[in-house]
Amino acid sequence: MTLKIKSNMVRTVKFCPKCQNTDLIMVAGGEIGMWECKECGFRGTIFPEKEFDAEKGELNKNKKKK
Repeated sequence: MTLKIKSNMVRTVKFCPKCQNTDLIMVAGGEIGMWECKECGFRGTIFPEKEFDAEKGELNKNKKKK
């Protein structure tokens, strides 16, 4: 799972496009990187991101990023 700082309390988290799980691991590095979902096993180089409100401890499901 990767968290990127957008502001003090809002971050983004990658999620699996197949099962929506946020428990991911990087299986290959490099310039692009390869990610794998621990839940369903989906692998890919591009995973969408959702905003995560650290203050509330919840995902903002309305706002998806590509």
